[in-house]
Amino acid sequence: MEQNYDKSLLYAEKSLQFNNRNTVARQLKCLVYRKLNDAAAAKQEMQNILGYDPLNQFVLFEKYLWSSDAKDKDNFVASIRSETPYQTYLELAMDYYNLNLLEEAGKVLRLSPDAAMIDYWQEYIAYQLGNNSGENIKKASSMSPAFVLPFRSEDERMLRWLITKTDDWKPRYYLALLMNNRNRKDDAAELFGSLGDKPDAALFYAARAALYPLNANAKEKDLLKAVELDNNEWRYKRSLAQYYLDNGDITKALAITTAYYNTKPNDYIMGMLHAKCLSANKQFKESEAVLSKLNIIPFEGATDGHALYYEASMMQAIEDYKKGSFKTALQHINTARQWPDNLGVGKPYEEDIDARAEDYLQALCLAAMKKKPEADLLFQKVANDTRTNLNDVNTIIQALALQKTGKSQQADDLVDKKLSEARNPDVKLWLARVYKGKDVTGASSKNTQMKIVENIAALK
Repeated sequence: MEQNYDKSLLYAEKSLQFNNRNTVARQLKCLVYRKLNDAAAAKQEMQNILGYDPLNQFVLFEKYLWSSDAKDKDNFVASIRSETPYQTYLELAMDYYNLNLLEEAGKVLRLSPDAAMIDYWQEYIAYQLGNNSGENIKKASSMSPAFVLPFRSEDERMLRWLITKTDDWKPRYYLALLMNNRNRKDDAAELFGSLGDKPDAALFYAARAALYPLNANAKEKDLLKAVELDNNEWRYKRSLAQYYLDNGDITKALAITTAYYNTKPNDYIMGMLHAKCLSANKQFKESEAVLSKLNIIPFEGATDGHALYYEASMMQAIEDYKKGSFKTALQHINTARQWPDNLGVGKPYEEDIDARAEDYLQALCLAAMKKKPEADLLFQKVANDTRTNLNDVNTIIQALALQKTGKSQQADDLVDKKLSEARNPDVKLWLARVYKGKDVTGASSKNTQMKIVENIAALK
């Protein structure tokens, strides 16, 4: 503050002419009146605020500053009931800090519950007031870094000062998180990298692996370190298993999920990953068995459970077809058509279900069982599907059905049309490779349906 109180009041009043409930302007007037020791005006302004915001913590704290009464202090403290109360104290302290009211900011922080950022800020404010001792830094350094997630712009200057005052790794880690939050990726990466193997907390290595791995080997090393430091945290095991799965080391991925699933079979999140690892290892029967026992909590957009179930059933049907076990294949196709309640996904309307792959594979089975009329009906059903809200990947299946019904030119035209319309470049490349036999760089089976369709297209 420049302590130009007359101007502060002037502009606050102008702001209130536009918006009579401008809380920031009214709070500023409260501050000015306190600095001018005008108790009556301050009290009136605080009442104005409480008239429309009876839980305003700034006003409750200002009352305490005026009275220094324990009752007013207790009323202020009792008003803070958030999940992370120290954040409320810190937010109020920043209001004072940004006005250079350091004494008031310090008083707010001293009433807060213990938290690392509270202690760091107390030390920093004490330094600016010329009376810091370093004790708050020592206290904060002894606290767990869990759930310490700096996000305020004011935190940067404080943390940059702090890392010059202590060798503890935590302030550098917190600054790295803040830089990441601000999208200053290079600064964050440098800070994460500079800490090497010094941190002794699993969450640091998990965070660095997720955000700024130096390379693939470093990412694996960090994830292994996280699991080593906290073997009871399932999230680190999930990250490590997913890393192996994404990088094609499916045996290691399965080993991790198997060990976990054997001890906690009801954990649906790790259970789903275990089913995915089983399918990646072509253990589709085992994957389906795992999924049948899980109870996946429904949430918006959740389709993974059914997708894994569908893949396990369809891939078993494909394998049975290859072995000539057509009746068993039909059973698995029928299973793939189901929408079990325990998988957390509701069945769509019939007109929105794209069953071309199931129908085509069923037709192949019927044809192999010498049931040509039934097979032909299904081939015709797939070939004549005119819906426009279906999966682009299954265009291959419809084209194959058109070929089965003697309409090869229509099949080519259908795929060409889809190639010109498809917005997803991966799907375009994949369609060209699978249907036209083109060796297209970058075209690969990137999702479950692509893999299923490729396997069906390869059947004789």
